[in-house]
Amino acid sequence: MVVADSDWSAQLEFDCNALPPTQLKNRLHATLAKYALHDMEVSDLFGVRGRQLLRQRCELLPPHTAYATHQLLEQVESLNRQVTGFEHRIKSVLKPTRAIQLLTTMPGVGLTLAVVIALEIGDVTRFPNRREARQLRGVHLPRPRER
Repeated sequence: MVVADSDWSAQLEFDCNALPPTQLKNRLHATLAKYALHDMEVSDLFGVRGRQLLRQRCELLPPHTAYATHQLLEQVESLNRQVTGFEHRIKSVLKPTRAIQLLTTMPGVGLTLAVVIALEIGDVTRFPNRREARQLRGVHLPRPRER
């Protein structure tokens, strides 16, 4: 079956708009791997240098694949800009509490996630013990080491 370019691009845009950032990034990685272009000299393909290299590698792809890859990259960059905008807005209206500051010291927990966790848990003193606190929404707090 032959798909007209306009139908193909409309389908691509529909599909990409519904994808979370991780799936968009996975598709970009998969495209590079499919065409043996995945051996990059950067640790983060989506950092400044990585995106520059990705754009250069797009020139080596077949035309429709290059177009789709550019669209996926634009989606990732758009989502990054939106997240940055939300983070700036959160910083401008929120004074981080001690709990939020502590949460941001955990690996993988930035300001936005720390705020969400803090707001979901609320005041931890309302829990009679650690076990009760851990049971809240599947949050697993580290257990103190026994000596």
